[in-house]
Amino acid sequence: MISTMIFLALSVAGLLPSFVSGQAQNNVTCYVNRPPRPIDFRDCQGALNKIVYDQYNRLDSVSGRLFVWHKTCRIHVQKTVALTPSRARIEGAVRGIFHSCNYTGGIRSEPQMSTRVSRASSLNTYPQNQPICRKRKCAFQPNDCLLAFNQIPVDNKGNFKPNLMNNVARVKRGNCTVVVRTTDLAPFRTSHPQLNSAFKQLLSRCGNHPGKIFVPGGTAGRNGAIKLSIRASRTDTCK
Repeated sequence: MISTMIFLALSVAGLLPSFVSGQAQNNVTCYVNRPPRPIDFRDCQGALNKIVYDQYNRLDSVSGRLFVWHKTCRIHVQKTVALTPSRARIEGAVRGIFHSCNYTGGIRSEPQMSTRVSRASSLNTYPQNQPICRKRKCAFQPNDCLLAFNQIPVDNKGNFKPNLMNNVARVKRGNCTVVVRTTDLAPFRTSHPQLNSAFKQLLSRCGNHPGKIFVPGGTAGRNGAIKLSIRASRTDTCK
């Protein structure tokens, strides 16, 4: 089952620790900065146990990204969509990073796939089904956001349909922009009725403040989630 915490980090590059430019022979690059608390390999094992594989112990062929974490450890796998790495390959990559980098974490680069192990923090992990609101207030109306949400395009099965690259749908109404995306880059498998409650919870909690909420499932992949966000279409209306 998907973790009770939904991982998503959509601006991953800005959240990564500093790392050295050279690579070891096993294609592992270690982070230079040691985290305040060492990454515990047992926590990485806990994170690995949260990954959902198919009956053949392989990842699916519809997603391009995977995020899981447990306590001190956060694991991020980036792959080509069609690639279906095995459980042994994923776990071996994580063990290889620890063997080379001890407790600092790092990146292992392979053909068509990269695996990153880093210290889990509030900046790169997110609770599920809990709105996260920004402090600044913007001049948009929650009702416009609701209208925008209801105008998210759907396919002939009622599932959301992207209107941007990487399975992202964005709709503007008034000064409110609603964006919905899959955290694993897989196609949508969710609809307005399935996300209506979460979106209204987001509006109720955040009001005129930009915000987001992560909802588990809702993608064609086995380990993804839906990220719903609201923001002002014109940033100059925020203070």
